[in-house]
Amino acid sequence: MKVRTWHFDAALAALFAAACAWMLWVSKEQAVAAVREYGYNVDSGALQFAAAVVFLLPVAALFSTAAIAGARGWRVSRYMHWFAVVAAVCPIAYEVFVTVSRWYDQAARVT
Repeated sequence: MKVRTWHFDAALAALFAAACAWMLWVSKEQAVAAVREYGYNVDSGALQFAAAVVFLLPVAALFSTAAIAGARGWRVSRYMHWFAVVAAVCPIAYEVFVTVSRWYDQAARVT
């Protein structure tokens, strides 16, 4: 069996979907733990829920559509694949860049 791009798209779609389900579970567990400890919940688990809904779920959907398009041999499948890769990599690369630039600014202020 020859490994094609859509196989990787399908695997990444499953990975991001599983990560989304896990983050939603973690969000719920943190909210339940806050209610158990304090009697109410204001924002426990909100960041995990936002990461799951805003980042992981759309990226999983993009990779799954790219996998379907690749499996069916549609011409647009390459564009969908690279769009999904960009959607997955750019937010992470942006956070890395911002973190490194903050570290650099803090080191420059110390010296």
